[in-house]
Amino acid sequence: MAGLQRRKFPAWMTFYAVITILSGFRLMQVTSNGFSDEYFATMMGMVLLVASVMTVIAFSIGFFVSRPAMTTAAALMMQREAAAPDRRLAIDVQIAGLRARGNAASMAVTLILLVATAGMAVARYL
Repeated sequence: MAGLQRRKFPAWMTFYAVITILSGFRLMQVTSNGFSDEYFATMMGMVLLVASVMTVIAFSIGFFVSRPAMTTAAALMMQREAAAPDRRLAIDVQIAGLRARGNAASMAVTLILLVATAGMAVARYL
């Protein structure tokens, strides 16, 4: 994990996620003829719109919930090594809570993205 941090992998993944969302926004604009109401009144338009909103929600959960929880847990793991033995149990409890929060958020992001991907894949046929 330290090697990924040194190479700024999380920052690059965030950058690519934002670029992907923006390109999807542009593609939606082109496909819907400038976000016309008639397009979004169709089943295809509604499904693509809902799936697009779901991806933005998933990104937000990942960026504002999962990432900070895991970053804080990693920092606490470093502090744990230097902590006194009686303080380690309290740090372990904090780490466990942060890991549970990060894992729950990551699971929610995964499920939301699976549903959004399925919606985008079948929207054309609706």
